[in-house]
Amino acid sequence: MRRLLVPALVLLLGGCVSYQGLPSGWEAIEKHDTTDDCASIAGMYANQGEYPDGSPVYLTTLLIPEKSRKGAFTTGVLEKADTITLTRDKGTAFLMRMKGEGLDAQKKIDRAKGHYRCVEGVMQMDDTHGSQDGVIARSHFTFRTLYRTNDWLTIKSTGMDTTLLVVIPLNQYEYRWARFAVKKPEAIPAPEENAP
Repeated sequence: MRRLLVPALVLLLGGCVSYQGLPSGWEAIEKHDTTDDCASIAGMYANQGEYPDGSPVYLTTLLIPEKSRKGAFTTGVLEKADTITLTRDKGTAFLMRMKGEGLDAQKKIDRAKGHYRCVEGVMQMDDTHGSQDGVIARSHFTFRTLYRTNDWLTIKSTGMDTTLLVVIPLNQYEYRWARFAVKKPEAIPAPEENAP
């Protein structure tokens, strides 16, 4: 019986972890103003950024959770944006304006609706979704923290994927950084009313 217990525990608690600290050579993250209610995140950014290995990543796909990517906000459309402008709106909301060739759309990110939290001046967002296919169930949770520096919007993504095969859970944890260049516009456009 004991011979079966250890392998069973390994399978039940099985998983792998990938941890990555702030990449060397990236701009250091300073302590944020804890009284600004995440206002320092406002600005214009390049939509295409990079992971530490140089591979591309799109800011829109990190800011709009996968479960919200439908209609005008599918992944293919989101990747067409050249710039993303975050403008502080009334109360606890930001307007995210996406501009690119043939694209001019905006979406509201509202703390009152649970789209983000502001913790010690740093914006935090969640993205959770799941699926089931027969006896296999999958769930994915990503926790993102957004840091603004002089030249970059740096995002740390902490993710967990769980696959449940019958009654055996398999977990994978990942920590990943991405950065997006701050654009220096002459003037950031005012938000339009009635953004979705």
